[in-house]
Formats: sequence, C-alpha cells, structure tokens
Amino acid sequence: MRGNKLIAIVLLSAGIGFGITAAIPVNAASWHSGTPKMLRHTWRGYGKSQWYNWKFSATKIKAWNNDKSAADYGSSEYWKNVKYKKSSGTTYKLTGFAGKEKDHFTVKVNGSAIHVWQGTTDTFYYRK
Repeated sequence: MRGNKLIAIVLLSAGIGFGITAAIPVNAASWHSGTPKMLRHTWRGYGKSQWYNWKFSATKIKAWNNDKSAADYGSSEYWKNVKYKKSSGTTYKLTGFAGKEKDHFTVKVNGSAIHVWQGTTDTFYYRK
C-alpha cells in the first residue's frame, strides 16, 4: 500500500513539473552578433539603375557603387555592430549602424544568389 502511494506521488509530481516547463514560452530565434556564415562573401547586383557590390564580413557590412557612369561612383556605406536573426529557412533579418543611424535589412539566400530588402527597396545579387 505504501509503495502505491509513493508511485502515485512521484507520477503526480512529474506530471506537474512537466506541465510547468511546457507552459514556458521560448524564443528560439534570438539575435546573434555578426553575420550568418552563408552570407560572408562579396555580392554584385544591379540595383535600381546602377551596379552595386555588397560585402558581408564577420562583423560588418559594406555596400558600394561600382557603376562608372553613375554620379555617386565609388561611394560606399558601412554598417557596424551587425546582428542577425534567422526568420525562416534561408531568410535572415539583419540590423546594423551606419554612423548613429540604425538600419534594418532582410536577406534571402537562394543558392549562389541573395535577395536584399532594405525597407521596401529590394535588389537581387549574385556571388562575385
């Protein structure tokens, strides 16, 4: 009789403990420092009306204009303190600071090409 009571108490305690741990929400998609390894490369693409390059390194992003006919030829922009979060499959959300301004990007990897959204502007890039 005493053994049955002990078994019942152990099972009841285990059931309550499992119920408590199952009710705690977990955010598996947390923000990570740097850039995803699959993006770390130099990418080239045609954005709006001119050629651009993007370089994703471990801790920063650089974008520059590579179209000699453009008025802003050679201009570049850097983002530091980059963080990323995997949103689904091969799609990542990135944030970084260009000076004091915080920018947001969404990048989708498709084989040897990426699709970059900065706000509502999107551009398709290929590996260089």
